[in-house]
Amino acid sequence: MTGISVLPRSNRTPGKPSQGMVAPPCMLIEFLIPAYMRKDGAATAARSIIKQANGLPVGSIGVWIQDDCSLNISDSYYQELLSELQSPSSVVVTITRNASNMGMSKNILDMAEKTRAQYWAVLTDDDYLEEGSLVPLLNVVGAASVIECPLLFTPRYSYLESGELHCVECAPFPEYPSVIPSGALSALRYCRNGFILTGMIISSNCDFSAWKIFSDNAFFPVINFGAALISSPCLVVDRPWFHHTVLNSVYWQSWGGSRFAQDMRLLADYLKAQDVVLNLALRASVLSDKALRLWVEYFKIRYAYLVHARNLVGFRAALSLGFDPDLSYVQLLSLLAACQIVDSSRRLRARALRIFFAFITLLNPRRST
Repeated sequence: MTGISVLPRSNRTPGKPSQGMVAPPCMLIEFLIPAYMRKDGAATAARSIIKQANGLPVGSIGVWIQDDCSLNISDSYYQELLSELQSPSSVVVTITRNASNMGMSKNILDMAEKTRAQYWAVLTDDDYLEEGSLVPLLNVVGAASVIECPLLFTPRYSYLESGELHCVECAPFPEYPSVIPSGALSALRYCRNGFILTGMIISSNCDFSAWKIFSDNAFFPVINFGAALISSPCLVVDRPWFHHTVLNSVYWQSWGGSRFAQDMRLLADYLKAQDVVLNLALRASVLSDKALRLWVEYFKIRYAYLVHARNLVGFRAALSLGFDPDLSYVQLLSLLAACQIVDSSRRLRARALRIFFAFITLLNPRRST
């Protein structure tokens, strides 16, 4: 009972199936596969799920491929793919195609807002689900749904196209809890580990408003993860379920005509993403010791990243955009001094904060807000 259709994007509305499909009453998870210019990538990702679904409850899993107006992939190709996927399966399969290019962020956001499932997970068109991963993944997601945990997080086991393990991104570090508690400090501390969307499992009830506002930011997953962590806990599961491909061909031409221009765009967007999460976290906090701890965490992250930025693009290029780690270090020291004042006398808290904010504004007037 595989429901399959090739339809324009507009024909699928939030909470409703595409034409010709039976609405699943209790779809647990839908795998969202954004496709662009990789002819066989989306098919590989879809097959990696469907071939593991034998014996599972009908309609409990969805696979949705949405092509972002690829110029090198025809409708007939997707028709042939659908014919292949029409073998008996418990998976509800949908293929849609955008009339014009939306860009990766908006394409995925469109799918996330319209999914019919309780949870969704992204498999980009150069990734796939590892053999034997689907059933244990579903067991964990099912348990998370019972306790109403809206976020699940796995490290990103990243492989070269040859299949060799290159690295494990966003890996658990010593202080990683098995459950990341909700709150402003967690949002700022852990949001950077959401920069790769593959490997995250997210409830459809999460608020995507920050993602919408900053959908053009290359690090929109950081913003989305940080915003969600402010009000939602996250279950951490260290399992290599998702096969994430790195150092392969990418389509970042819209971010710059050269690798250097693309790197500068990525650096600027990452710092902006951190600023966005900080501002969201501060709105969720009162003017208190918690706010100071947020600022400390922020400048620790900013300083480390600015050192990386300077090493990557060169000292002069970094300074030209205000990426000055030495300045950030001075800001961090000034904040720590403000914290000491607060520790010594709580009555001086507001004055210390006013002095600190004025100081960093004077030092770095170009800082994003």
